[in-house]
Amino acid sequence: MQILPLDAASWDLVNASIGHLAYFSVSVIVAAFAFMVGHAIIPSLQYTVTSFEFTNRFRPPLYALAAASLAVALWQLAVFVSMAVPLLQKLYPRFLY
Repeated sequence: MQILPLDAASWDLVNASIGHLAYFSVSVIVAAFAFMVGHAIIPSLQYTVTSFEFTNRFRPPLYALAAASLAVALWQLAVFVSMAVPLLQKLYPRFLY
């Protein structure tokens, strides 16, 4: 199969889709970090020798941040796929069939 060359508009689409892929990656990292802190680190602080009960109030906002970041990540993934599929169909004419 011969790969077709891309024109300037296609390269603009590549640039935009890579940006959405970067936003997706950052959103997943933020969601994982917020969930890890809220679900693992803060509860382990509560069982140490010194008392850290005040840290329990940070858990709901961290869960909300993780949920919001996950929602943004799923949206960015959907946008990336919707941009990448037409680009791949242009690059490889028989991509889906």
